[in-house]
Amino acid sequence: MLRYMKTIRQFKNGCDTFPLPSESTKAVETRLWTYSVHRSVRIAVRIAVCTGLAAAFVFTGVFGLPLLEKKVGGSKPSHDFVLTVQAADTKTTLKDNVNIKVPSGGLTFDASIFKNGKELQSSSLGEHYFLCTGENIKSVLYTAKSGKIQYSSDETRARCTQAIRDATVCTIILPNDILYDPNNPGRDLFTTLWNSGKLEEYRNKYFGGKQIDDTRYRIYKENVNSSSAGGGNGGFIGGMPNNTPKDPDMTAITIADTWNKEASISEVILDSAIKTDASDHNAKLIWYPPQPAFKTAVESADEIRRSTGKKDYFSVPGDTITVTAVFTDGQTVIKHIILTFDKDGNLCADLQDN
Repeated sequence: MLRYMKTIRQFKNGCDTFPLPSESTKAVETRLWTYSVHRSVRIAVRIAVCTGLAAAFVFTGVFGLPLLEKKVGGSKPSHDFVLTVQAADTKTTLKDNVNIKVPSGGLTFDASIFKNGKELQSSSLGEHYFLCTGENIKSVLYTAKSGKIQYSSDETRARCTQAIRDATVCTIILPNDILYDPNNPGRDLFTTLWNSGKLEEYRNKYFGGKQIDDTRYRIYKENVNSSSAGGGNGGFIGGMPNNTPKDPDMTAITIADTWNKEASISEVILDSAIKTDASDHNAKLIWYPPQPAFKTAVESADEIRRSTGKKDYFSVPGDTITVTAVFTDGQTVIKHIILTFDKDGNLCADLQDN
């Protein structure tokens, strides 16, 4: 505005610095006013643009980059878990991209098979189990790509025991001196006693005087020295916890109706995907290789070993177990256990992050 007023004065005083001295005073005033307004607007726009860019730069520097990083790659998980593999008293921690031999988990060339009437040595897979531990874990999902996973824990065993109790038909307390063969203490005489009529009271009351149906009932026995279970008239192979007579010379025989209850009375779950939660204490997860591919490959490698003495178990199929841990705050961490067999038949494990 000051420059505008100065220019008008110059024009009135006859100054020849103005390019169009022939213009009228009104025309000059109009042109100068327009020029001054346009110049002021351009300056204001420049200031606004510069101020906006500066503010945007500061905002991006303080707030934008972390958001950009999170959008592109995400922040590193604040939770983690540890995977171990155990066998007997040996416990090994799996580490990222480190290939280890699973203790007692390899193929053992000592089992026997019969082929064309001849007994031959064959390989069997040693027992091992995996365990996931960590703080604030809500649940863990184990998924085998090719094989299966056998799962057992305190919870599955407790569920099994309760299911058997719910299915119990009767419990018979018998003296050891009549239940077991004196010439063979490991052989029980329950079937003989049942068929001889010495247990007629129970046979008539609970089974209508009939034999115990092998396909429907399971028999459990328990004493202070041992516990086992069996099907029908067969041998005892399992246990009935918390049913032990205090007298060491007595044995409890429990007969349970397990018809269509095989899933609930099993202490283990076998599936390609197993989900556990934080309450599953002492959980054990055992890998079962893919069949029949595993059996075929092992038999082929065993035949080469028997005929040439050379070990070549590279072709035995392994597996990939994906372990997905969900934490209490909703965060998820995924790791993969890569299982392979080496030339000597050792089971090897390599841990990889997702």
